Amino acid sequence: MKTISIDNGQANRLIGMKFMCEQSGLSKAYFYKLIAAGQFPKPLKFGRSSRWLYSDYLALLAERDAKRSAKAH
Repeated sequence: MKTISIDNGQANRLIGMKFMCEQSGLSKAYFYKLIAAGQFPKPLKFGRSSRWLYSDYLALLAERDAKRSAKAH
């Protein structure tokens, strides 16, 4: 998985599912499973297009990495 840094100007940037899957290596089904479980926000809808806040995506990855690190120790 790529390390992604963020500056304050990007926190409110909207991203799509394609970006999230390509950058994280996680599947679309995985993200929608998290949404159904209430562990990731529902998308913001623009017509038929779905977008998420970049900051929410990064928070999910950080939480996932923290859980993985905790299990490793």
